[in-house]
Amino acid sequence: MKKNHVPGFSTRAVHGLDEKIDPAYGSFIPPLYLNTAFLFEDAAQGARRFAGEEGGYIYTRMGNPSVDMLEKRLALLENGEAAAAFASGMGAISSLLLHLVQPGEHILSVREVYGGTYGLFEDHLKPRGYDITYFDPTAPDLEAELDAKCTPYSRVVYLETPSNPSLVLVDLEACSRWACKRGLVTVVDNTFCTPYLQRPLDFGIDWVVYSTTKYLNGHGDCVGGAVVGAEPAIQALRQEMQWHFGNILSPFNAWLILRGLQTLPLRMARHSETALAVARFLEEHPKVQQVHYPGLPSHPQHRLAQKQMAGFSGVVSFTLPSREAGPRLLNHLRWCLLAVSLGHVATLIEHPASMTHASYSEEECRAAGLDTALVRISVGLEEAADLIGDLEQGLEKV
Repeated sequence: MKKNHVPGFSTRAVHGLDEKIDPAYGSFIPPLYLNTAFLFEDAAQGARRFAGEEGGYIYTRMGNPSVDMLEKRLALLENGEAAAAFASGMGAISSLLLHLVQPGEHILSVREVYGGTYGLFEDHLKPRGYDITYFDPTAPDLEAELDAKCTPYSRVVYLETPSNPSLVLVDLEACSRWACKRGLVTVVDNTFCTPYLQRPLDFGIDWVVYSTTKYLNGHGDCVGGAVVGAEPAIQALRQEMQWHFGNILSPFNAWLILRGLQTLPLRMARHSETALAVARFLEEHPKVQQVHYPGLPSHPQHRLAQKQMAGFSGVVSFTLPSREAGPRLLNHLRWCLLAVSLGHVATLIEHPASMTHASYSEEECRAAGLDTALVRISVGLEEAADLIGDLEQGLEKV
């Protein structure tokens, strides 16, 4: 094998790149470091570490080997320079935005975002003096749409693609190019795709945020978040939001997420394959009015999905005849579990208008293109035939 050979994604997900997992004892499974503080050899070493003159660990809020292993693996898979892990996806998003934007400055956001992000914008940032405007990523002239919403105080362009829950896509290359010309910073929530299916940094995006709770961990047993970007910028973010604000990921959760990354390629391929089968079934069902899935040729942005995604992930949304039909369906399913969250081994189904996006008013739902009769399903790793059969019998009750 050539010395300059770059291992494939799956190999990097399992092994990392030239990482010394456990030099002390030789374990090939990453150790779990639960300690809060780390010993110094002597007082002089402690002083050097606090002065930043010597590398090494001091206190878990300021760095931990288990968390560091996860951060390095995430940056490697994302083609980024560095990553910072946070206590949750919302912790990652809020920390990054508070780090990048000051009160009185402007965030230009895609119009449909995760309900928690929308709540952060409307209920917390706006009342504290942050200006936030929403744009339509499907506008015929995207550059004109962005120009119309941009202000002299704009600092950040916030994107989510595919969006939650209607699976609207954003042209990453076009947004990055536009923002770069105006000196704005771009942030992408890449939770639905993971770096296996989409790497926004490759399209010129500055920052990528994740809820690692979802596909990256994949097993529904821990909460976490992450930010990936350039090394100096990540270090500044870490010092402000982790060292001073204390928004850190626990070592145990980092260990669980790192475990999940090792099977990420296999899981994402299976999620995508089964989700496409479910979407095709729903598209043909007489009680389903519309199906949102970028892997379907009928999706209005299917070609964009083919351009910037290596697969179409595991979330499918579909519209029923009425708002009331969604909860009726949810109450008559066996294998599709009634729960929020997504990206787990089990299939989860929910009604966004009354659950994850309950913070949206009826008017805000319309403005964001969110149909109140929409149902979101996060397709798991079960057999496609079992899930389709479950949905078929449930739809009979609608």
